[in-house]
Amino acid sequence: MEKTERLASLDALRGFDMWFITGGSSFLVALAWLLTGTRETWIATQMTHVEWAGLRIYDLIFPLFLFISGVSFPYSCAKRREAGATTGGILRHILVRTLILIGLGLVYSRIQLWDWPHFRVWSVIGRVGISWGVAAALWTVFKPRTCAVITGVTLLVWWLLLALVPSPDAPAGAAPMATGANCIATWVDSNFLTTAHRHEGGLATLAMPPLTMLGIFAGAFLRWRPGALSGNRRTLVLLGAGAVSTALGGVLATCFGGLSLPIVKNVYSSSYSLIAGGIAFALLAMFYWVIDVKGWVKWSLYFRVIGANAVAVYMAHAFVPWKPIAASLLGALPKACAVPGWEALCLSTGALAVSWGVFFFLYRRKIFIKV
Repeated sequence: MEKTERLASLDALRGFDMWFITGGSSFLVALAWLLTGTRETWIATQMTHVEWAGLRIYDLIFPLFLFISGVSFPYSCAKRREAGATTGGILRHILVRTLILIGLGLVYSRIQLWDWPHFRVWSVIGRVGISWGVAAALWTVFKPRTCAVITGVTLLVWWLLLALVPSPDAPAGAAPMATGANCIATWVDSNFLTTAHRHEGGLATLAMPPLTMLGIFAGAFLRWRPGALSGNRRTLVLLGAGAVSTALGGVLATCFGGLSLPIVKNVYSSSYSLIAGGIAFALLAMFYWVIDVKGWVKWSLYFRVIGANAVAVYMAHAFVPWKPIAASLLGALPKACAVPGWEALCLSTGALAVSWGVFFFLYRRKIFIKV
């Protein structure tokens, strides 16, 4: 079965992505520890960020969320236009939503503590709001071809800036992207756009809308002429787009000699954005084919519960002590076995179960906290 005006797969993919940052990564690390007897496992490494150049699974979580936020916009935008909303009205909605997400991000980063030396200015949810707001506004105002040109020019300009302009503190003749200290984006962040807590995210926020725009293109394609292509063909097109985007990112990272741009998540290098976007296309294709095309929906309930209340799940992750709650409910069970990793697995599993149970309660009662 093929859904054209509502993607059941989108909530599942969003929930799958959220699962990693709300306890899933801890669960996987603990499980690997239990199975191998050591904390130093491949999966434990994959559940951390690369310090500078490179790519791990955990480096794909945030860009996937940016991509997903874009996929849903053509659907919501079309729905608003059908209800009579003007371009100005849609733009006002985009601005309000962007400001709300930035505000939630500030609260998540504990602005209420007024601890400026340790305050993280560029929150995850705030940057999602900015990236989504810019991409959504462009899609609302311009034609798709113009949006594609803007996306391409943004990636090109960001590539050239990072590859050609070193930090003022970089040694003479040093490659601008060899280290974080040499990078102009890191230097700008450190000196002008953030606090001492985390030199990441400020200038790079300008490079995030292309990832969201790739998601918008994917969502617009899935809405395009419902009867024109079968679900199987749409899936193949998404996979093809993912392959092209990933290949372009790889070429950009390796084939331009001194102008080659390393895959760096901290500054959203253009090569990183293209590769992350390509993987996001592939994941959307797989979830779309399994859930929306084939109709195999029931297995995805766990993820759909998380994805349907994504903002609430994310904010609760910051303020609700899920592990202590789970520990009080589990009693002596985490200490019942001396096998390395057992206690960590019990607590992470318990925390996931308790938090999921709360949001399943909301899901069953159709209580969805939207922004």
